[in-house]
Amino acid sequence: MQPTQEVAATLRLAVNVISERGRTVGVFERTATGPVCMIGAIRVAAHGEACTDDELSEAAIEAVSARIDSPIVYRDPIERIAEWHDRPERTGDEVVAQLRRIANELDVSVARQVAA
Repeated sequence: MQPTQEVAATLRLAVNVISERGRTVGVFERTATGPVCMIGAIRVAAHGEACTDDELSEAAIEAVSARIDSPIVYRDPIERIAEWHDRPERTGDEVVAQLRRIANELDVSVARQVAA
């Protein structure tokens, strides 16, 4: 599996993590098995821990950060995602849809590379 495919798969697993544990805002996770934010879900999907990163979670967070609409322009992917995710009007359905959309975009980019 190519790294881009691993990131896409991780984002899809993050959807499952949110579906199973629930969504929270303001913190990566409420309790060890409780609700998670988008970043916490990505980290749990990548390596099982909501509050720390590994190479795969960092790559997935970078991919999401590059593809969301955030007014934060400096290069801090966690702050960009947190700003987008924690907006009061943001819903869990939007978070899940965004993760799926980005995973699909990554799959399309891999397919284009293979076809070229």
